[in-house]
Amino acid sequence: MIEEPTSRRSFLARAGTAAGALAVVLGLPGTAMAGHRRKRVYRLAPEGQHYHCSSSQQATHSCEACKACHKHARNKLFASREAAAKDHLRAHPGCRCGVKRGRKLPKDTWHDLFRPKHGKHLQVVDKRDRRVRRILKS
Repeated sequence: MIEEPTSRRSFLARAGTAAGALAVVLGLPGTAMAGHRRKRVYRLAPEGQHYHCSSSQQATHSCEACKACHKHARNKLFASREAAAKDHLRAHPGCRCGVKRGRKLPKDTWHDLFRPKHGKHLQVVDKRDRRVRRILKS
């Protein structure tokens, strides 16, 4: 019986299957699972594509957020997109800032920020707060 040479396609298919089986048996490497150990924070967007400009502002070409919105956006971190969208957590009533994704934090840092051991769960933190600065520096 004569063996036929292995084609490139069948070789790659077998190699991929073997690599997948090996990953299942040995577990995925740490870098592949790193996304599960990080949680995203959200921020307000007082400008750019996320900012919701009113029709009167568009008509006068003065589509800019106020100083309070800029300060709020610079200093506040939100636990979720939903928390950032809540009106009572905004700089002022009628705020039109959009919500954008912030950086991903290690899960334990995120929990220290928004789920402190001492009390209730937080939806928003202020980077000017001493506790928050200490957590973010560590």
